[in-house]
Amino acid sequence: MRTYSLIKPLSIILFVLFPSLVLGQDLQMQQCEEGILYTRDLDEVDFDDIPSSKDVDFVGRMAYGHGFGIATHGTIAYYSKFHVIEIADLRDLKNIKILSRVRTPDRVTKIVWQDNKLYLSNWAKGIRVIDVSDPKNPILLGSFAVDAILRDISVVDGIVYLAAGTHGLNILDATNPSDIKLLGSFPVKNESMRITSDGIRAYLSENKKLHIFDVTDPFEPKELGSITSSSYEVKNLVIQNDTLYTVQDYGTLHIFDATDPTRVRKITSFDTGGRSWRIKKKENLLYIADESKLSIVDVTDLKNIKYKASYEGNLAALYDLELMGDYVVCPDFYRGLFIINVKHPKGPKLEGFLKTFGNIVNITATKDYIFLGKVLTEESNGIRIINTTNKNLPFEENFFHLKYQGPTDLLLVDSLLYVTQGLQGLKIVNVHDPINPTIIGSYLNETSCIKVEVVDSLAFIATALGFVILDISDAYNPIEIVDFRETKYTGAIAVKDSILFAAHTLSNGFQFSSINISDLSKPFILDTKPTYKEVEDIKIVDNYAYLANAFEGLKVFAISRPKNLKYTTQLSVEYVLDISIEGNLAYLANGRGISIVDFTKPYELKEVGWYQTDDWTRRITLRDGYIYTASQNDGMYILKYDPVTGISEVANRQPNTYNLRQNYPNPFNATTTVEFSLEEKSHVSLAVFNTAGKRVAELSSKVYTQGTHILNWDAGNLGSGVYFIRLKSEPLGAGSQPFVQTIKSILLK
Repeated sequence: MRTYSLIKPLSIILFVLFPSLVLGQDLQMQQCEEGILYTRDLDEVDFDDIPSSKDVDFVGRMAYGHGFGIATHGTIAYYSKFHVIEIADLRDLKNIKILSRVRTPDRVTKIVWQDNKLYLSNWAKGIRVIDVSDPKNPILLGSFAVDAILRDISVVDGIVYLAAGTHGLNILDATNPSDIKLLGSFPVKNESMRITSDGIRAYLSENKKLHIFDVTDPFEPKELGSITSSSYEVKNLVIQNDTLYTVQDYGTLHIFDATDPTRVRKITSFDTGGRSWRIKKKENLLYIADESKLSIVDVTDLKNIKYKASYEGNLAALYDLELMGDYVVCPDFYRGLFIINVKHPKGPKLEGFLKTFGNIVNITATKDYIFLGKVLTEESNGIRIINTTNKNLPFEENFFHLKYQGPTDLLLVDSLLYVTQGLQGLKIVNVHDPINPTIIGSYLNETSCIKVEVVDSLAFIATALGFVILDISDAYNPIEIVDFRETKYTGAIAVKDSILFAAHTLSNGFQFSSINISDLSKPFILDTKPTYKEVEDIKIVDNYAYLANAFEGLKVFAISRPKNLKYTTQLSVEYVLDISIEGNLAYLANGRGISIVDFTKPYELKEVGWYQTDDWTRRITLRDGYIYTASQNDGMYILKYDPVTGISEVANRQPNTYNLRQNYPNPFNATTTVEFSLEEKSHVSLAVFNTAGKRVAELSSKVYTQGTHILNWDAGNLGSGVYFIRLKSEPLGAGSQPFVQTIKSILLK
C-alpha cells in the first residue's frame, strides 16, 4: 500500500515560485562522492511499457500535452506533446492524419530527424533514438542516460552534441544506437541551454554566454572562444558560412562574424519586437519563434536588416519551429500545431491547424467513442469526441464547441450526454451520431452548475448554492422541481432510493450529508458528518458511501442508517478526484495517476494496482473492460486491469534489467519508499546526496539476490529540499558490469 502526505497545492506553489526546485533545473551531481555522471541504458520505457505502474497495462493514449519540439521530413511532421511524440501526415493540410504515437519517460525538449531516425532530448531522462523509416511503426533503437537536464541536441552523421546542464558540452557516438557511447565533454559553470554543431565546431549557449568549441577530436573538445552578452540569455543560434545568428530573450537578434572563433566580431543587432526562442535560416531569410508571433527577417544585407513579415493569428506560446518547403510548422505550447504558408503573396497565411492542447477535465465513454471535456480558452472550450475503435491508436473525430465556458461534468445515459457548464447551466446533447451532436435541451440556474447525476427521469445537479432536482422525462424541456439551498457549495452528489447524499461546504467546514427526498419538492437534511477536506465525488455501493476526499484520500461511510451516518475507514492516496466502481474494485483518479482499491471488506481497504500518468488525473471511467482517464494537460489514457491475473507480488518478479524506480510518494514528508530491481545477485550501495554532493544518508550496503526489493527511507532528520538517491550495484557474476543510476527526490516538510 502506498501512503501520501503531500499537500498538492504546495507543490504547485513551489513550481510557480521555485521551478528549479520542482523541475530540477540543475542537478549539480558533479561533486558527488564517487559520482558517475553517465550510465548506459536508462530504465527504458518501450512503446508498450508503462512509465510507472503495478499490475495495470497501458493500451493506448490520446495526448493533449504542451508543445515543445518539432521536426519534419517530406510531408511528415514529428512533434512533441509533453512526453509524447506524435507523427502526422501533412499532405492534406485540411485533413491532417495522425499516423502513430510514441511515449517517452519525460518531456521532449528537442527533436532532430536524420537518416530516418529521430533523436530526442528527453529532459531529465537522457536521449532516445527512434527508427521512423516506417512512420506508422516507430521502433526504439536505443537510449543513453545523462544526469542533467537536456534542453537541446544537435546531430551530425550519428554524432550527438548535447547541451547537458552544468555538464556543458557532451558528445555521444550514436552511430550504433543500441550501444551509444560517451566520447568527450566540456563542463561549464552555469546551465547550458542551446547547442548547434556542423561536426567541426560546436556552439553552446550558457546563460548570457556563448561558447565556441573545436570538436574535430570529439574525445577532447577544445574551447576556441566565447561571446558574453551584457543583457539577456542566448535562446538559440544558427551558423552559416562563418556568420553566427543568435536570438536572445526579449527579441534581440545579434549577428557575428565567427571566421576567427578566437576573435568573434559583432556585425549588427536587430530588435524583432518579440520574445525569441528558436531561429531557422533559409536562403536570406530568418524565421524566428517570437513566442506570441512568427517573425520573418530579411538578412540579405547585414548592414541593413529588414523586418519582412510576421504571423500572429492565435499563437499563444511558440517555442520551436521547422521549415517544410513553403511552410513553417510550429507547435504552439497551448493551442496546437500551426502550419503557416510563408510564401503567400499577401503575407504569411495559416493553411493547416491541429488542435491538440488544453486541460482535460472530464471523460465519459461509449463502446467506440470517448467524450472529453476540455477547458482552456474560449475557442477550445468544449467536448472532444475520440474514436476508440482501435484502442491502441485513438483519434479525434469531432470537436463540439461550447460557448462561453467549458464543461464541469459529463454524464452519458444511453445516447444523451448531460453536460454541466458552470454559469451556463446544464446542456442535454444527443450524441446518437457522435459526428453530429445536437443540443436538444438546456437548463439555466442563477449560480454555477457543477456536477450531475441522472436517475430514471430525474436529474440531480450539484450547484454552488446547494442542489437542483429536474424532471427530464422530456429531455427537450427540463423542468425544475426544487432548488435546495441548505447545502452551500455542493461539490458532489449521489442518490440511493429516497436519500440524496451530498458533499458540501458549510460555515464550520467540509461536510457529508444525507437528505430525504421522498417528497421531491420538500427535501430535508437527516444527518451531517465532517469530511475535513473537500469531496470531489461520491459512489454508493450497498450500504456504504465511498468518497473521493481530495487530500484525505478514499473515505468510507456506513449509510445503512441515513439518520446516523458513520465513518468507517479511509485509505491515504494522493489527492483523489474521481471514483469509478466495478464489482468490488474502486478505480480512483488521483494526483499522479490511478489507484485500484479492493473494498470487498469496506472497513479494510487494499490497494491492488496503480498506474502513474504524467500529470494530474482528474476523471476516470470504465467501459467494456477498459479504463479511460482524463489526465489534465496530459490527455487521455486507455488502460487495462485484469483482477484475476493482474495481481502479483512485487518481490516475486524476476526483472531482466537493473532499475532504480522513482521513489513514492515524491515529493514526500519524512518517509518515502524506494524500489530497485536487480538482474542478478549483486552488492548494492544505496545512498542519498544533497545538492552540494554531500552524502547525507546510507540506505543500504549489502548483497541482494536477483529480483525487486523495497526499502523505506526516513528523512525525518533532514531539512526540506532536493536530494538524490543513487543506486550502485556490482554484480557478483563473472564478466558482469557495474550499474549506477540516480533519481531526484523532493522532501517537503
